[in-house]
Amino acid sequence: MYSTAPRTKATIEALWRLEKIILETLDFKDVATKIVNGLLKELGYLDLGYRIIVLTLIDKERNVLRRIALSQTNEAESAQNVSAIPFHQIEIPLDSKDNLLIKCIRDKRPYSTRNWVDLFAPILTSDQANSNQVAAGIKTSMVYPVIVHDEVIGVVIFSLNKLEGEVTDDERDLIRGFTDIIGLAVQNARLYGALSEQADKLKVINTDIYKKNAQLAEVNRLLTLLRSIDEIVLSSVTDIKQNAQQVTRLVVTATGVVAIGVLLFDDEKENLKSLAFSVLGEIAFTQLPIGQLLDTISVPITDSNNLMIQSVMDRSNKITTQLHDLIPAEIFESLLHHPEAISIKTCDVHPLIVRNEVIGVMVVMHNELPDDISSFKKDLMVRLSGVIGIALDNGLLYHGVQKANQRLKELDRLKDDFVSVASHELRTPMTAIRSYLWMAIKGRGGELTEKQKYYLGRAYTSTVRLINLVNDMLNISRIESGRISVNIQKVELVDLVESVLTEFKARADELGLTITLKKRTLPPVLADTGTGISEQDQQHLFQKFGFIGTSYKVNKSDSQGTGLGLYISKSIVDIHKGTLTVYSEGMGKGSAFSFSLKIYNDQDFAQFQKEFGEQKNGLGVIHVDV
Repeated sequence: MYSTAPRTKATIEALWRLEKIILETLDFKDVATKIVNGLLKELGYLDLGYRIIVLTLIDKERNVLRRIALSQTNEAESAQNVSAIPFHQIEIPLDSKDNLLIKCIRDKRPYSTRNWVDLFAPILTSDQANSNQVAAGIKTSMVYPVIVHDEVIGVVIFSLNKLEGEVTDDERDLIRGFTDIIGLAVQNARLYGALSEQADKLKVINTDIYKKNAQLAEVNRLLTLLRSIDEIVLSSVTDIKQNAQQVTRLVVTATGVVAIGVLLFDDEKENLKSLAFSVLGEIAFTQLPIGQLLDTISVPITDSNNLMIQSVMDRSNKITTQLHDLIPAEIFESLLHHPEAISIKTCDVHPLIVRNEVIGVMVVMHNELPDDISSFKKDLMVRLSGVIGIALDNGLLYHGVQKANQRLKELDRLKDDFVSVASHELRTPMTAIRSYLWMAIKGRGGELTEKQKYYLGRAYTSTVRLINLVNDMLNISRIESGRISVNIQKVELVDLVESVLTEFKARADELGLTITLKKRTLPPVLADTGTGISEQDQQHLFQKFGFIGTSYKVNKSDSQGTGLGLYISKSIVDIHKGTLTVYSEGMGKGSAFSFSLKIYNDQDFAQFQKEFGEQKNGLGVIHVDV
């Protein structure tokens, strides 16, 4: 919806200047002249490219829109000199659908045009209108409705020698407010000229105008205050007490209340405790550190006589003229020793409600009695309690997340420590068990039956699997906790891969797999002739315990893997700033694993050594061409 309410303090001040100029006379002719010249001459809009201002008003009896006043500028005179019709004879029928001024009246909103025929049709032809525009040197014309009591009484035309895109928001804001003043000025002048006996009514209207401006100024103060609070809250949420202190200090300074404080529930929700209190610096608390006293307030939830507790329980605002209704007795007694400092006449308590939960209260202390507190200030405090409640809740949530993250880090560290200790403690007895089983299988303790050998063989295989699992878990623990280093040295990559293939050849033969190494200029690729891996399973292949359906079926024999090998492999490759990938055309078509590693120069090695240093549990670097 189109609105003429000014948005900035500077606009309000400029409009006040124009009001004073335009409304100082009630003579209609003088009013009209000041309307079309005030913006240009008093506010210097000539320097901003505004050249012609025209006031038009509706004549209901004749059903036309009449030209009333024209600004006194060289451009306006030039346009008049070439015009086919004199200025005051131009009347636009109100049923002219193609005229932009009529459209502005009908829609009750502004429009703009670069062609004057839109403003003069059907009175002037296109050539005549263009001739006037060229003579005046106008590039853009903006038309604004003059609205009084939701009724359009005319249109103001602002013609410029610049394009619409060059018009600033501040200019538009002032023009909107200016048309509002024009409506009031025209109405006042008409009423005065037609009905002089209505002078008293005109005074009321003028009073309303100033009251409206005062209200707009108050609204502007409120918006500025809320924006400043947002800036404080959004700038940092790391210290909720500091943020609350900044907010309360800002509110006290902006509103002039004696003091304002915020109290929140403790973690057990058994007490309301002061989070922040700010006191107006102009109050003569010369010998009493009232801010420190108020900052020590703590009220148990069981104290039903305390007004703040009542506000929490009732979830409603409370007001009192007795300070002891909310200040604990021991603090109130301290205040009584300094009666010169007690200028508090009213205490206003607002519950801080967020997500339908009361998290605390906001206390406002005034040096006025309840009936003397303005409605604006009362409304402001209600709004502020909502804003401050949300701000504090955000801070509390942030701190809750921070504490949870810290706890998770501690739990993760404890998990790593447990895994490390448990793995070490498991590996020693499991190694001994494996050795004894091996000796038993080999007949060192006497001949065994085939069934006994079978059972012991199964136990030996399971023990080996457990030892492998423990080793893998230890490696993962060291990798994830950062307790792993790299042993930097030159190595021939192909030789390294071939040695690994030799170690795995026996296991591959056992499973009926063929593993080949493809030597290319590209990164080495290991390929097998196994069952292949589906596209869906490839997404989970490098995760911890990343068993997939097909591998489980293949590996369900005695020497089944742990599901950790590829996860560890990828982690090691990642440490070396490399990549490990898998490719399979599908089930039954085998798989190909490839990895790429960065070729390190001397500078890279120096940085790598700086990052990892000389530590235990080192991993060998597998880079080439150093």
